[in-house]
Amino acid sequence: MVSTKIKTKRKNYTTGLIIILASLFIGLYLLIKPLQHFDNNAVSNLPILLPGLDGLMLAITTIGSPISVVLLAVAWAGMENAWKRRDRALIMIASLSAAPVFYLFKELFHRHRPITQYADSLGVYSYSFPSGHATMSFSVLLTLAYLLSLRLTKLWSRVATTFLALVVILIGISRIYLGAHYPTDVVGGWLIGDIVLLLLRGYVSSYEHAAHQQIKS
Repeated sequence: MVSTKIKTKRKNYTTGLIIILASLFIGLYLLIKPLQHFDNNAVSNLPILLPGLDGLMLAITTIGSPISVVLLAVAWAGMENAWKRRDRALIMIASLSAAPVFYLFKELFHRHRPITQYADSLGVYSYSFPSGHATMSFSVLLTLAYLLSLRLTKLWSRVATTFLALVVILIGISRIYLGAHYPTDVVGGWLIGDIVLLLLRGYVSSYEHAAHQQIKS
């Protein structure tokens, strides 16, 4: 009875967070025009505030590219499968579901990218809101952090989560620094990635609880 109540509370808490994040995403989109001046200033001034980091930012943005994180997710899923944890392998692959979501919103909102040399040099044209790099890096890297937390001690779990969260933040900054995206694009991507992560964590918790109950019975 107590376990069922705890599970229900966690489910309600997760559902509430998802609703809040979805509301923030919608609100962010509605605020894009009022925040356009802020967005433009950030894209123009960030390279001035952080000079000489072009090479580093290009490397970071490459690490966070959708192709890179897809390869990482597939590789980690393969490792989980080799460790006889097919359920966690599927969770890692499921984190890639953020890709069609961000693409759908790009096509829905049709926000153009910043007018910068880097944005003009992109070989494949796509819309700006939300950032695919931000969405995919958040979804995949923090799903990886969550799966690592199920294996590591509390200390090393915190170290891994902090490191991967820092990488996600740096990827977002690199997109603004290079002029590929506005800050609101990056935040929008993070919100979508967080929603996907919460859905996956909820599924993992439910699966682990059901498996534990089966073992006990």
